[in-house]
Parts: sequence; C-alpha cells; structure tokens
Amino acid sequence: MHKTWCRNIAILAASLMLASCANKPALYKESRQLSFKPLWVKQVGKGTFHRHLNLQPTLNKQRLYVTSYLGTVSSYQAGKGGFLGKVLAKQNLTAPAVVDGKHMVVVSANGMVTVLDRTTGRQLWRKALAGEVLATPVLVKGLIILKTENDHVYALDWLSGNVRWHYQTESPSLILRGSGKPVVEGSNLLVGFANGELAKLDVHSGEVLWKSQVTFPKGITSIERMVDMDATPLVLSNRVYWANYQGAVGAYALDSGREIWQHPASVYAGLAADSNQLFVSDANQHVQAFDLETGELNWQQQGFDKHVILTAPVVYGDYVLLADQRGYLHGLNKLTGAPVSSIKLSADSGFTAAPLVQNKRIFMVADDGTTIALTVN
Repeated sequence: MHKTWCRNIAILAASLMLASCANKPALYKESRQLSFKPLWVKQVGKGTFHRHLNLQPTLNKQRLYVTSYLGTVSSYQAGKGGFLGKVLAKQNLTAPAVVDGKHMVVVSANGMVTVLDRTTGRQLWRKALAGEVLATPVLVKGLIILKTENDHVYALDWLSGNVRWHYQTESPSLILRGSGKPVVEGSNLLVGFANGELAKLDVHSGEVLWKSQVTFPKGITSIERMVDMDATPLVLSNRVYWANYQGAVGAYALDSGREIWQHPASVYAGLAADSNQLFVSDANQHVQAFDLETGELNWQQQGFDKHVILTAPVVYGDYVLLADQRGYLHGLNKLTGAPVSSIKLSADSGFTAAPLVQNKRIFMVADDGTTIALTVN
C-alpha cells in the first residue's frame, strides 16, 4: 500500500512539473501564476463505474468520505490521506454519502435511502422513495432532505426514516440527469425542478412559501423544451441565485421570490460566488462572471473545448477552478477570466464532480475513483 501511494504521488508530481511542456492549446498551458502541489493520491474503488455520476467527496470533522458507485464509502484523513476505514453499503450508490456524528446516509440506484453506522456499516433503517436520487442528501434539524430525479422532495425523520412531509411537482417526460440539491437557509428550503420551477418551502412542514417559473419551455420537440434546474441554487444576502438549462441565470428576493435580475443562459453544471460575482459554467462550456448586484456580465471565457464538459466552478482565493472530462484542472483569474493554469491530473479518466475546496486544500475525485488532494504553492 505504501509503495503504491508513493508511486501515485510521484507520477502526479511529475505530471504537474511537466504540464507546461506539453503541446496543448493556449488555454491548456501551464502558467506560473498558479502552481499546484500534490498532497496525497489514492485509488478508491471504481468511482462512477462509467456512469458519470456527481460523486463529489464530502467532509466531516477533517475526514474525507469518498463514495464509489459499486457500494463502498471510504474515509481518509483530509490532511495527510491516512486511511481511516471503509463501509460496505451492499448496493449501487448514486450520490455522495453524507455523515453526521456516528451515522452515514447513502442513496442507491433503485431509489433506496439507507442510514448506516459509519464505523461498522450496520444498517439502522432504510426507506424506498419514488425515484432515483442523484442529489446529495441534506441533513438539517433532525431531518434528511432528499430530492429524486422525478421531482419528489422528501423530509425523513433522521432517527426512524418516517416521512415527515413530501412535496411533488409535475416532471416533464424528458429530463437531464442532474444532481442539483436542495439548499437550506434558516427555516427555508430552496429547490429547483426539471420543469423550470424554483420553490421555497418551509423545511419543517413542506409548506410552499412561494414558487416561480423561472423560464418557460420553448420550441416543439421535447429536447427543445427542456428547462431543467440542475444547478444547486445559492443563497447570499437575502437573495437566491439560480440558473437553468436553455433558460437563464438570475437572482430573486429570498423573502418574496421577486425577480431582481435575469440574464439569458443555459446552465446545468452549477454556480459559485464570492462577495461580488456569480460564476457559472454553461452548456457551451463557456465560463461567465456576473455582477451579484446588477446581473451585468463582467467577463466570459470561451476558450475551452466545447466538446469537453466542464464541472461546476468553485472559488479558490483569487481564482475560479473547474475540472473537465479530459482529466484537467483549470484555473481562471476571477477578476478577468484570464486562464492562469491548466493541469492534467488524470491520464485515464475525467472529472464529473467539481473540486471541493476547504481552507487552502483542494480535493478531487475522478470518474475512475482516483482521489487527489492538492494545494497551491
């Protein structure tokens, strides 16, 4: 095991040093503005098992949890990569496992949610839902909030699995397999749906506080009329920021659902923000930055290969980071959109899950299960 780890870290370090010498398009060349340093590398299970699921790692008390489609959840020391344990869920997993205290929540391909002992893997309870879950479960105030692919939202009792409340909206016949999750803000729950609807629910009762059709379907065919809200909403300063496919990116007032601004866009990967700008990676593989207050487009980076799907963006200090399905990690200057780095981290696999940033560390899981921890020199 130690020899394998040393070999992996050496290969990654070499690839980071040699990236600037590779014959790549201008946007894919190394820049000295941003230089990555590998901390540790692990091969964890089989990853998404060719299903391109958004199995982003999750963190809990300096433990990094990595979920594999084939049913394992492995945990590591976030700082040094030391192996801490593995739970066998005995089912195919379609969303990241989430841990709270001694318990772990996993969801499976057949729409089953299961709570396990995070140390022993002993099953505490399980519950069948009305559809497959690709969105990360959300834990809040004794509840587990889950959103299915066919637009059901459940609030399950954390201890028993009993349904506290259930909300459903009509789902179109053709939808994207998105992993946008509900967002909790105080006693509010913000959820986007495949029909282009954004709703604010009471997290305790499921009561609809407001809902809005952010954009309306256009066109004749089912493909033309897709308006899925697959990007997880963001809540900042009493506003909810959202984006949908073949629609728009915009901001609503959190209390009333009143529209503040809207800009045409087509987004399914996700959103990120700092204190001034909203960042999106769109369906054309362009990266855009919008003024949070006015919605004005500040910059747009169009230099990525339109045939290579980008992950959702994340903010890291003065940079925006994204990965892609060729195995690259890209860095952009967040003020200008100028490329500052592109590093090939995985030779044999790409990234569906966005990087996870904690303090100055970056955690990434490739589709083949390769798990990488980095920092910036």
